[in-house]
Amino acid sequence: MCDMPRKAPSAPVPPARFAALSITLGADGRAPTEIMLLPAGRFRATDGSGRPQDVPAGWRMDAAAAARLIAQIGARGADTVIDYEHQTLVAQTAGVPAPAAGWFSRLEWREGSGLWATDVRWTDRAAAMIAASEYRYLSPVFTYDPDGTPNRLFPVALTNNPGLGALPELSAALTALIAQHTEFPDMDLLASLVAALGLPAGTAEATALTAVTALKTKHDELATRVAALTGEKTTLEGQVAALTAAGPDPAKYVPVAAVTELQGQLAALTAQVTGGEVDKLVADAMAAGKIPPALEAWARDLGKKDVAALRAYIGAAAPVVVPGQTQTGGKKPEGGRAAQLDAGELAVCTAMGLDPADFAKAKA
Repeated sequence: MCDMPRKAPSAPVPPARFAALSITLGADGRAPTEIMLLPAGRFRATDGSGRPQDVPAGWRMDAAAAARLIAQIGARGADTVIDYEHQTLVAQTAGVPAPAAGWFSRLEWREGSGLWATDVRWTDRAAAMIAASEYRYLSPVFTYDPDGTPNRLFPVALTNNPGLGALPELSAALTALIAQHTEFPDMDLLASLVAALGLPAGTAEATALTAVTALKTKHDELATRVAALTGEKTTLEGQVAALTAAGPDPAKYVPVAAVTELQGQLAALTAQVTGGEVDKLVADAMAAGKIPPALEAWARDLGKKDVAALRAYIGAAAPVVVPGQTQTGGKKPEGGRAAQLDAGELAVCTAMGLDPADFAKAKA
């Protein structure tokens, strides 16, 4: 196996400005699946050393710094190791094995709390050691800016020596690691990333990493939405398939052909009944002189469209007598006395004590 060529540093690399913290594991003996790596706000080492001596205000962790670290971990494309006693960092110089105790790949910033690894997977051996209290502490290692802001995160270690005993050895290992450029990209990669994101040339690393984090968040949101829509689509397809297989309920649904046939029969029956009624209405109205022969066709058409309108017309129409014809069409009047005798004739009957019916017959 051949080594990839490495870019030689143009100047000696100064010793790394780094820190190794101590975090106590849970007292219940369980191997946690989430661990806080760096607390929010200003913080110092809790081992009594007073670190960091080179930053009087202490280290500082905020959302912007978290975004940079999250983007770095995501850009590695591989899980980050949790080892024993920082052996991953010192293995090259100490010549010792560096077995993994666990792995994580996802970091999450929790405002007011800190930077968390949220998908910690322990090996069986490490989980058993934690359960047996053989290891009690976690030690994250990070480098930081002059103002105390963490800028790079290294492997986390299980340890029982959270103090300063390993610091010189770790410092030498980290300095050599950074000098060889085996872990982190140089400025050429940053320039390529800035160009790919469409950011202005010269954009700071923190700004570029924040943009990467925003893109990843958007990608995760879209992936969640796609998964939800896919689930809804699958559910709807299942419902459609079930309904198709079951067929329509004959107690609730009637075939369209049957409904169409019934509608045709009803229309024919309605037309038949309406037609008979219209014929009688027109005939009676013509006999009464309310519809002259010239309006017969019109009256029939009106009745076919709206028999109620025809009835209203006939009810309001006055009898029309054509000159040369009688109102009864030449037929003798039938019915009561009012249809046979006028007022003068009735007065004569009353004065002479005659029966109006007899008078009418005699008159005829």
